[in-house]
Amino acid sequence: MRWDPLKFFAFDWDDNLMKLPTKIKLEKEWKIVEKSTEEFAKIREEIKSWIYNILPNEESFSWFREVWDEDFMKDVINIKQEDLCLSWPKYVESINEARLLAIITARWHSVKTFKKIIRFMINNWFYGINKDKFLKNMSEFIKLAYEKWTIDSLDISDTEMLDNYLELIQIYPVSNKKEMSKIWIDSSMVSPEKAKTHAWAHFAWIIMNSVNQIYHPFEIPLLKYWFSDDDPKNIEIMENFIKEWWIWNIFLPYIYDTSNWKIKKIKL
Repeated sequence: MRWDPLKFFAFDWDDNLMKLPTKIKLEKEWKIVEKSTEEFAKIREEIKSWIYNILPNEESFSWFREVWDEDFMKDVINIKQEDLCLSWPKYVESINEARLLAIITARWHSVKTFKKIIRFMINNWFYGINKDKFLKNMSEFIKLAYEKWTIDSLDISDTEMLDNYLELIQIYPVSNKKEMSKIWIDSSMVSPEKAKTHAWAHFAWIIMNSVNQIYHPFEIPLLKYWFSDDDPKNIEIMENFIKEWWIWNIFLPYIYDTSNWKIKKIKL
């Protein structure tokens, strides 16, 4: 397992990991029209100019709410390979190497549902995910934690290793007010960019806390922290946020920009 430098990813979900059929409802010229998440990302500025209007009470995003968690899970499970997106290989790599990762998404679904989906993916070798590699690397991590006195036993079953991993990874459905209030993040489905920056910063704190439990302060290697998203607006806001506020020199922040169906790596 490659631990020098340590590498972590925070992934957006829609059109970054996979294209899903969930539609956003908008008002245009007194009629309701439905747009894909990809289309919505492209017309967001037109919403400000009144060409499109968001429906009251965030009804535009009603299909993204917790009440539709089961449908969301079915859509993910039944995804076709051609609907996987540019960040999918990095997501697979992160899981196969048992790396700490985060999902930072505007979807409203519960944390429990996202973790249930990731459990399914690992158990079912989902499109490149290799359970044997995951368990091998997870066992290496557990040995390292044991050597550093952060756990008191190496007698851990495969199921327990997966449970531990799902406990460690972080899910930020930034439009879900109930979930985000647990970590003091204000949320909005209409404008999730600010909440995504707060989620990014929270995950950075989780990373530092986890690394400090294993490494002596003078032994910590450089940490590469990638934020992966396909929405140009999210990329712009995140890039400005990191440049303005980031102070931890031990972190090397990067952006993995997948907008316009091209990969652009930005070192900040």
